[in-house]
Amino acid sequence: MNILTIDTTLNKLYLTLGSDDFFDSKTIESDEQKYHSAYIASAIVELLKKHKIMTQNIDAIAVNIGPGSFTGIRVGMTMARVIAQAHNIKTIGVCSLEVLSKLNKSDKDTLVLMDARKSKTYAAKFGSENTTPVALPLEEALSIAQSGKYYIVADKNMTNFLAQNSIIALNYEDAGENLGKCLFDIAKDKLSQDDDFNWAKLKPLYIQPPPISMPKK
Repeated sequence: MNILTIDTTLNKLYLTLGSDDFFDSKTIESDEQKYHSAYIASAIVELLKKHKIMTQNIDAIAVNIGPGSFTGIRVGMTMARVIAQAHNIKTIGVCSLEVLSKLNKSDKDTLVLMDARKSKTYAAKFGSENTTPVALPLEEALSIAQSGKYYIVADKNMTNFLAQNSIIALNYEDAGENLGKCLFDIAKDKLSQDDDFNWAKLKPLYIQPPPISMPKK
């Protein structure tokens, strides 16, 4: 089964292509002049061409649906839907916090925290207790982190906030991990559950209203 994964929601553009027989990935950093949308189409074409795979030979697409960059979510989901709709391909939406939870190599449950601005953080637990991602006030998230029960994965802003309160977290932005591989592994696991994964059901995960939808003051 050929699986394509697309992640334009986090700090870099992560693409992977793989099956039971091979795995390949491509990671691209945005620069000051161009964003993920400038690279994604050509990068996918290059990855497919390298392995002599046509879009109609893709069996499933996994895409990061957020939370994260509003523009990034739209870019990744649009590309996934266009390819999937053209060939009726199974499409799996995966939360960015679940992707980051895979960076935990310890025996502890995982607490993932991402800066949501406005004195809030996106938060979710994974392990013995899996929780739905929510936007928590910083002090409430701090209280959970202080329990010592969790291995914490966070972005740079939340890592710094926790450090100010003597709490250690893994800063995924500096970890140098291939988050595309994390998404690929999650997709393989979800596909084994044999859901229908209809592309038409794919929706972005906006825990807070996207900026464009907020009323002007």
